[in-house]
Amino acid sequence: WSGQVAWDLLQQLAAYYRPLEREEGEVDALYQRFVARLLEELGRPQKTGLGGLLELRRAGQRLFDLLDEAGRAFAHLERPAPDLRTVLLSGDIYVRVDEFAGDKLIRRLNERGLRVLLEPTSTFVEYAAEEGISELVTVPEGLVERYLHHRAMQDLRRALYARVQAHHPWLPLHDAAELIAAA
Repeated sequence: WSGQVAWDLLQQLAAYYRPLEREEGEVDALYQRFVARLLEELGRPQKTGLGGLLELRRAGQRLFDLLDEAGRAFAHLERPAPDLRTVLLSGDIYVRVDEFAGDKLIRRLNERGLRVLLEPTSTFVEYAAEEGISELVTVPEGLVERYLHHRAMQDLRRALYARVQAHHPWLPLHDAAELIAAA
């Protein structure tokens, strides 16, 4: 879950800042650098027992540090650009985030001078968890367990977003339960 949310954040930063590149490819280079670090972090073997809990805490701090660094790095791309517009890209996850399936839609929008806000995949995952759609998301069976699991998902998402929002207050933070209630 932490990897999914962190990846959402890195994608958001790239889609939003690509139109502000001073040199072609600088946003993609930043994005690839941080995604590689995220994958390296997620690929570390998991320990069990007390050592596993301590390592989990250290891994969480490394993830916070990675997002802090990414937030600062992308913030350096900000510059006055009054003619830029921002659009929200929502819809099917695979078409939205897969360049091949979406025919490079995000890049095409960026090339037209549009900053793109992506609907995070984590919104859909939390929606599925909230609604108990177990075919899509592993959800604990019991009422208390499901509540605690979902609450942990929300708390982690908020904590990870806070790291990036410190440098990028434009970054929206959605809550699936609030969206369901509003709908």
